[in-house]
Amino acid sequence: LPEKLIVPFELLGGKLSRFRIYRTAEGCYLFMELHHIIGDGSSVSILLNDINEAYMGRPVTKESYTGFELGLDEEKLRKTKKYDDAKAYFDGLLAEADREMLPEGDVYGESASSGTLVEPANIDLAEVKRFLRASGQSANAFFNAAFAFVLSRFTGKKEALYTTIYNGRSDSRVSRSVTMMVKTFPVFLHLKSGDSVLEFVDSVNTQLMNGMANDIYSFAEIAQTHGISSDVMFVYQGNEFIFDSIGGEKAEMALIEGSEAKAPLHVEIFEKDGWAVFNCEYSKARFSDDYMHRLLACLEETVREFTRKKRLSDICIADEKALSEMDSFNETNAPYPNTDIVSLFRAAADRFPERPAVIFKEEELTYRQVDEISDRIAAYLRSKGIGKGTVVSILIPRCSYMATASLGVL
Repeated sequence: LPEKLIVPFELLGGKLSRFRIYRTAEGCYLFMELHHIIGDGSSVSILLNDINEAYMGRPVTKESYTGFELGLDEEKLRKTKKYDDAKAYFDGLLAEADREMLPEGDVYGESASSGTLVEPANIDLAEVKRFLRASGQSANAFFNAAFAFVLSRFTGKKEALYTTIYNGRSDSRVSRSVTMMVKTFPVFLHLKSGDSVLEFVDSVNTQLMNGMANDIYSFAEIAQTHGISSDVMFVYQGNEFIFDSIGGEKAEMALIEGSEAKAPLHVEIFEKDGWAVFNCEYSKARFSDDYMHRLLACLEETVREFTRKKRLSDICIADEKALSEMDSFNETNAPYPNTDIVSLFRAAADRFPERPAVIFKEEELTYRQVDEISDRIAAYLRSKGIGKGTVVSILIPRCSYMATASLGVL
């Protein structure tokens, strides 16, 4: 904050919120801490806008509908048919859902730490918005569809189950209410390769709207009834939390991350300066940094593919770099010795003489034992005048000597 904007103002809060101005050598910072019990992201926007208005000398409008009043109204609504209908909707949606949401990951440990990635995505939002205008779809449905598609590929399933949120402010009375209104709800989608991209995005949009319309049935109740967790969460934030000025002066927002991830896999997409930005939190007990970079790269490529391809079956989640890496796995040209089976077996017997070489039922022969037995068989055949170029037939029941006799002949 510029020096001239530092003015005394009443501190809000107590234990649930703190607002402080800190003066440093680099400049001044407004520190905001708001407990989720009493506020959400929209509340932060309202508070910052009100602080902005106060700095500009304009009156601040008092909220006309409080969070307490909202709580009373919701309690009444939970005793009506709307609550029963909402419960029936989620019961039907999740009846056949596979409860395992998380991708397998690439880490298997006890680490309790979390990782955070905040990085720009190479996604030109102008191209996305052209697609949205032509299709009549929302950005929220589009990005949710892209995430669901990638999640299904990473779990190897033809369906996707995850949680998302919305601000809960469909009622105009709460447009200026500083309170916690964010609602969490599950999304469960079937992916059919024959569907078009537009059909899939439209189905996602329908489910998002239904989830919002039935939010009176809480996620806590859904989780308890259906065993659904919020282990995987995706949120399209748009440009809701972009602040670039206070009191008419240039300002920049800095987020202070906590030590624990909101969920084992939590992905958000923001808009900034016409480009998409990923904000990802994840559990390091399951996912490495490299794994998450790859997942976000696949999400980035899928967004581009959705704007260019017609059908889900045409979508490729791997970008050119990933395809090049996979193609390199086929470069198997390498020098190899001009040798034979007997020489290779003898070399193995020299290296691992006591390792099991043949197992039949309860019988086990080591490499050393097989080498000795096959040598005796070879010596016996030579004593009978059998040599190179002679065909030897083996008639033997299923036993440990099946492999040993063949090696002896060779």
